[in-house]
Amino acid sequence: MTLVSVAAAALYAHTLFLQHAGALWRDEANTAAFAGMPSLGAIWSSLRYDSVPLVSTLLVRAWAGLGGGSDSGLRWLGWIVGCGVLAATGLSARLLRLPMPSCSLLLFALNVWVIRGGDAIRPWGLGMLLTILAFASLGWALQRPRPWSVVLAALCAVLSVHTLYVNAILVAAMCLAGVATGLSHRSRARAFVSLGVGLAAGLSLLPYVPALRGAGDWGALVRTGADVSRIWTALASTAEWDGWCWVLLAMAGIAVAVAQASRAAPEWERQNLLYAAITLAGGALAFLGFVVWTRLPTQPWYYLPLIALGSVSLDVLVGPLLRRPGARLASCAIILLVTVLHLPAAAPQLRVRQTNLDLVAADVGKNAGPGDLVIVTHWFFGITFHRYYSGHAPWMTIPPLEDTRIHRYDLLKRLMEHPEAVHSRVLEAISRTLMAGGRVFLVGGLPALSKGETPVPPPPAPTAGLGWDVHAYTDRWERLVVATCQEHVVEVKEVPVSSPGPVIDYEKAPLYELRGWQ
Repeated sequence: MTLVSVAAAALYAHTLFLQHAGALWRDEANTAAFAGMPSLGAIWSSLRYDSVPLVSTLLVRAWAGLGGGSDSGLRWLGWIVGCGVLAATGLSARLLRLPMPSCSLLLFALNVWVIRGGDAIRPWGLGMLLTILAFASLGWALQRPRPWSVVLAALCAVLSVHTLYVNAILVAAMCLAGVATGLSHRSRARAFVSLGVGLAAGLSLLPYVPALRGAGDWGALVRTGADVSRIWTALASTAEWDGWCWVLLAMAGIAVAVAQASRAAPEWERQNLLYAAITLAGGALAFLGFVVWTRLPTQPWYYLPLIALGSVSLDVLVGPLLRRPGARLASCAIILLVTVLHLPAAAPQLRVRQTNLDLVAADVGKNAGPGDLVIVTHWFFGITFHRYYSGHAPWMTIPPLEDTRIHRYDLLKRLMEHPEAVHSRVLEAISRTLMAGGRVFLVGGLPALSKGETPVPPPPAPTAGLGWDVHAYTDRWERLVVATCQEHVVEVKEVPVSSPGPVIDYEKAPLYELRGWQ
């Protein structure tokens, strides 16, 4: 009854997102652009520009080949993957002989970021799904080390690391936990199974080494730093209001594992507990350590694979507490209460469009003529705008990029190394259009200048104080454009863009129209 009720609530939540998510935002448009490249060879040669391996891109490509390449078709693919993540938590509980996936139902199934990120056309949903399956299948192989169970575990592990590079850390934690479990139970076979699965997953990533080296050329632009406070903010945002519940349940679960290890519990249960405890502790420490070491920026969806692994690990750790009918009944009551309270709070956050740039592009395409100009003020908005704009007016980004289909940090780095004339190219295009009597449409906001502020061009990167901070450079270029426009543009007005519903702040762009040059 509890499982059915929570599953029904979760399906309703996923369907809300499906109905209201709307067009693809920039990261999703990036995935669709990769999947739509002319050939597999083109995708492979462009991997150095992306931050993920091939599996999710190939899935989107295959789905589009079956006729699902429209926005609505891709949203259905996201819905299927998101529901698959939910089903995988139940399968994990069954394979590992648990009474119920308690923590997955309590903390994971209705998590807004799990639904938003899992159903998005990005690898996070598939990455969560394959992380859960890798954990469950390896745990199952440790209980029943048969050839087919080992092959299944290896397949899930390989697919997991080929969906998200960061999943390699979590798979390594699982495999090390499996080795420790095998050795603690004097079973070399189980230890070798875990080691073999880990080696298969790790060695399968070797073909990506050239792409990763190529990405290293522009990697400095995204290493903005992530201190512990920012990590906790992003992680707590992913876990929502129940962030501390995760911590408390993890501590309680590990305490249960330690207590059960000293009691006469069945061998398979003690093995499960040790496997889950080491996976949870090792995976969390390694994952967070990797974020600190790489200095990557933190966003809530980056932690979804860790949250997924944490939920199924906690299912195992608290499982022994739920074998008594009274405890199981109390757990069901708590899960149902949380579901009833949480769903109304989560629903408004799922009735949100992921972008309004498709609406802006349609409005500009309808109103702008060949003699006008469109300026997309933030270069990353250009990826979404590229997907949806089909008007006659030429357009460019700040800074101007040669390729706006996908994230091209390498082009940004080249401009940062020679930044002197970047803003001049934009201003020349604006002034030429306005002096000829045309209009300029600004897509996206621009920074406001303080009184008396006189922007100056940024120096060639890297330089003291700015380094490779791409946001600092783009802000300087945008401010130079603002200063000149304030001085010379005759008229600026905001163009209202109607939306069928609220739009998430990550990609909500205003539209302005500029006229006249003096």
